[in-house]
Parts: sequence; structure tokens; C-alpha cells
Amino acid sequence: MTAMSGGITPAARPWGLWARQVRGIVRIELRKVLFSRWSLIGWGLALLPVMLLSARVAVVVALGWSTPGSTAADEQSYAAVYQALILRLCVFFGCLVIFINLFRGEIHDRTLHYYLLAPVRRPVLVAGKFLGGALGAALLFGGATLGTRLLLLATHDAAGATRWITDGAWLANTLAYAGETLLACLSYGAAFLVIGMLPVNPIVPAILLLGWESANVFLPATLQLFSVVFYLDALNPVPLDLGPVAILSTPPSVPVAVVVLSALTAALLGVAMCLGRRMEVTYGEE
Repeated sequence: MTAMSGGITPAARPWGLWARQVRGIVRIELRKVLFSRWSLIGWGLALLPVMLLSARVAVVVALGWSTPGSTAADEQSYAAVYQALILRLCVFFGCLVIFINLFRGEIHDRTLHYYLLAPVRRPVLVAGKFLGGALGAALLFGGATLGTRLLLLATHDAAGATRWITDGAWLANTLAYAGETLLACLSYGAAFLVIGMLPVNPIVPAILLLGWESANVFLPATLQLFSVVFYLDALNPVPLDLGPVAILSTPPSVPVAVVVLSALTAALLGVAMCLGRRMEVTYGEE
């Protein structure tokens, strides 16, 4: 086999080595996301909706309010809880803490140089850290989504809950919410990863992103296209009434929303890899 100018032919590139390195980095980062001191914030945000709905279930059971009735009202109430609490609060701020600290936390703890001195390509390092953070966020907030959906069944008697599951409506909506949570973790995570790698105070761009996402429903329809939450809302299995002050716009179809969010994640991850190539240890600036 003839060597090319770089010394390695395309067929001989060490894809297997890079895959092993990514798996190793993912394991390290997953432990940090789930079991470090920063993980207390992620766990707290993930458990918040579960605890609130558990309290509601406890009241319903204690007072004997469990009903076999229609599930439409419960689904509408859950949609409001999911959008306001799980997606816009827990997932957003959870991803902020997890992904900004993938590199910023290493700089603060003065441990980033261990990664940078290892024989690992910078794009491989960025990919491994992102996947580790994404897996941790998906476990935390995907688990919160599933937990709250299971608690929703407890507000009905056994016959009503069984009927809700067997008719397929509960499972279909649960899968839709889980998919929305996963895409939210990936897209917000990629955005916060880039923010955490910029040589600026990450609080300012994080606040700007929060303001932009929060004001989405009040923006002109054209500007709504440039926000993550616009495409996440298109994945809602139960549409919400946004009120008279919201500016209505035509939501994208589910396939379009999935493609846009996936493309945004890939693009931001590419930006993070480019930033990673030029990253240097500058502990003195922290």
C-alpha cells in the first residue's frame, strides 16, 4: 500500500483507535456528570418534576380522588408541566451546567492539561466529552420524563390506567416526550458546549440564549425559525394554547423539526471541534 503525503492512507486511518478513545472519554465524562459535585445540580433538576408530581399523586391517593375518567385533561395538564417545568427549566438549565462545565469545569479545577497532554486528537476529545455529557443528560432528564409519565398513571384507578396503556395513547405520547427530551439535550448541549469553550464569560451568552428562547412565542414568525424551542414545540404530542399575546406561526412537521435539530447539533459540534483545535491551557485567566 502506497503511503500518501500525510503518511497514512485513508484506509489506514486509526478509526478503531479513535472509537476506543471516544468510549474511554465517554465513561470518564459520564461518571463526572452523574457522580461529581456538579452532578448535584443535575440530579436536583431531574428530580424536581418527579417530586412535584409524586406529591400530587400522594394527595390524590390520600383523598381518594383516583378516577377512571377521560385522560384528555390529564394529557393537557401534563403538556403544560412538561413545557414549563421539564423542558424550559430543568432540561435547559441542566444542560447549561453539564455542558458548559465539560471544558470550563476542567479549567476551573486545573485538570484540562491532563487531557491536552494525552495522545488524543482534539476533535476526538471534543466528541467524547460531548457524547458523555449527552448520555448523562439523557439519562437524567429522560429518566425524569419517564418517571413523571409513570406517575401520571397513578392518578387513575387500575382499570383506567390499564386501559390508557393498552389503547396505545399513553405509550405513543411517552415516546414522543422522550424523543423531544433527547433532542433538547443534544441541541442545547451542543450550544452550551460551544459557549463553554469560548474565551469569554459564559454567563453572558447563556443569559442571551435564555432570553431568546423564552421570548420565542412573542417574536415575529420569521425570527421564531432561529430558535431551538420553536422546533422542539413542533414535537409536542399535545399542542398547548399559548394565550392571546403569543404570535402564531405555522409549526414545522415532525420530520423537519427532527432534521433541523439534528443538523444544528452536528453544526455546533463541528464548531466545538474547531475551537478545540486551538484550545490552550490558560489557568491564569480563570
